[in-house]
Amino acid sequence: MNNYEKIKKLVPVFYHDVAEMDAIYRVDGQILDKIDEDMARVEKNLFIMTADEETIADLEAFLRLRSSSQKKLDERRRLVASYFIGFGKMSKTKIKEILRAFTNADSEVSLSPINPEGDHALFIGMQRGTTDTLNVEDIEKILKDRLPGHIMTVCKVIYNQSNLSKFTHTELSKFTHAELKDGIPLKEVK
Repeated sequence: MNNYEKIKKLVPVFYHDVAEMDAIYRVDGQILDKIDEDMARVEKNLFIMTADEETIADLEAFLRLRSSSQKKLDERRRLVASYFIGFGKMSKTKIKEILRAFTNADSEVSLSPINPEGDHALFIGMQRGTTDTLNVEDIEKILKDRLPGHIMTVCKVIYNQSNLSKFTHTELSKFTHAELKDGIPLKEVK
């Protein structure tokens, strides 16, 4: 039932046959329909994962995130959402939350020694997850902005049997079996 019909139900019956009153009800109904549409749009835009393209573009500009017209809206939403995760003290849990926003999968995060002198590096193994695309540059930018500059970080993407089937043989032939099993290293994030 549209708003015109709702208004018509509320007025006395003897006004139903008056053409001028019917015209007023129709205009008022159209105005209320437009208000309903606008309220639904505003409600959707309150949440990053349901926001429209214009709202995401505004958030990207506000957060000074580089926007790419080639990226899908869902991918841009994940980037904006990940930006709000993990401010303040960084922890293993916060890093995993940031990565989950991109991959929809769990990640492995550990601080491990890299040499006999006792230097350590943050090792991050991201499961490939179920997302259609995985924008590594966005992940690296978010991690670089959030992690302290003096901590060396080594990231790798870990593929599993369920998400390997999405790729062609040509795409997979770029990697060794060990890389696909143990994770494909990304360049170091510093």
